[in-house]
Amino acid sequence: EYLNTSNPKVEVNAEMTKADVTAQARSKGQLRRQPFTDSNFYRNSFEKRDGRWQLVSATVWHRQ
Repeated sequence: EYLNTSNPKVEVNAEMTKADVTAQARSKGQLRRQPFTDSNFYRNSFEKRDGRWQLVSATVWHRQ
């Protein structure tokens, strides 16, 4: 039904070759016909390769 993010933070190294994006996410939907709601944090790490940004790591953890 939805996936919303909030409080995004983008950090890029001085050489402009690596970046991390962290944020909070809330989602609601169905998985295998089972309804769910979820709230978590995530970090996506990117590297610039051949002039293009590529995702190299994705981490998700649940809120406590």
